[in-house]
Amino acid sequence: MKNLIVFILYLSAITTFGQNKKIDSLHLLVKKEADIKRKAYLLNELSVEFRNTDFNKSIGFAEEAFALAKQVDDVEQLGRAQLYIGVQNYYLGKYEEALKAYLAALKIYEDANNRRGMSAVLNELGTFNKKQGDLDKSQKNFELALNLATEIKDSSLVGNSLNNLGIIYEMKEDYTQAMVYFKKSTVIKEAMNDLNGVSYNYDNMGTLQAKLGNFKEAESYLTRVIDIRNKLNDRAGYAISLNNLGEMFMAKKDYNLARKYLLTALELTYETHYKDLRRYIFSMLSETYRAEGNYKESYQYLVK
Repeated sequence: MKNLIVFILYLSAITTFGQNKKIDSLHLLVKKEADIKRKAYLLNELSVEFRNTDFNKSIGFAEEAFALAKQVDDVEQLGRAQLYIGVQNYYLGKYEEALKAYLAALKIYEDANNRRGMSAVLNELGTFNKKQGDLDKSQKNFELALNLATEIKDSSLVGNSLNNLGIIYEMKEDYTQAMVYFKKSTVIKEAMNDLNGVSYNYDNMGTLQAKLGNFKEAESYLTRVIDIRNKLNDRAGYAISLNNLGEMFMAKKDYNLARKYLLTALELTYETHYKDLRRYIFSMLSETYRAEGNYKESYQYLVK
């Protein structure tokens, strides 16, 4: 375990190379593309490629896609662009801009009766409501998203909605029901070979096991997430994983090791401009020092 952080950083350098090749290819295609509709699609694809590594770049490409899609009234790309703008602003901690984009995306999809798009947006709105502390509204949006995804038999969105509902039940301290939803989602994501989805399932199951004091099971889940997110070059997700490992060691009262993971995660939040997670990590670092009676250091992180 003590060498895991160094190993993770090494793997990340390898996976970045493959992603850069894809980004270069998309840039070339965008430059050559004359068809406006196709170009909007490619710009949204570029936004996706940067969604876990550079939130501002992701927003920029989505805004370009939206402007082009508007010229040809391409509902799918208009909705996608607004959704991506919302998600990245959420990660940047710009919550008003995020909500504005989510509502714009939802209206676009509702007007077109695009249930898949509606389900995707409702999942993000549920996450937004959860962040604001409104768990009942969050649960309602996740349930609406699940119903729509079930109607159109979209396994990916069904899995996302189930996972999100699991988080709500965990926050409401119904841990048995939370694990039921996480496991249902995992079965779907594994069947689809959706590594990104599986990583979030494992992450959530790991943090829940840590909360229950089952540290061996927690560590097993959380270290598997590390491997997946390095394969995907998911820098933002990787930061979340390191934070969660840090919190697990906090629960074990190993504050020195907890801080190593939290500080590594903190570095990544600057690289990805993940302000929302950065604030949270500051609070966790403050808590580690407070638990040891070092109130001066605890205060320094609390006021950052």
